[in-house]
Amino acid sequence: MCQVGEDIYDTVVTELSQYENINIGHFNKVNRENTRVTLSYFSPFEREEITTKPMPPLSWRDVEKICDCDVIVVNFITGEEITLSTLQKLAEIKRGLLYEDYHTL
Repeated sequence: MCQVGEDIYDTVVTELSQYENINIGHFNKVNRENTRVTLSYFSPFEREEITTKPMPPLSWRDVEKICDCDVIVVNFITGEEITLSTLQKLAEIKRGLLYEDYHTL
């Protein structure tokens, strides 16, 4: 389940449709460009990351559709994929394991 910008939506759906274990039914096409990240390494210890405007967070209406899953992974790339209130509600209602993977503070 994710938000995908209209500029890459068709490509993402075409590429991922090849895999039987990926359900693209919960990919939401958003009327704007997808978030882009430019990561430049200057040395093993120095880097610069530039991120464009994050995609809008998933709504509760989107998220409630997966509450009966055995495992739910919330992968925070930009930190704005889901609001705190939606995440708290998901944590209360979900049936299975909820795993959060943070890539940003």
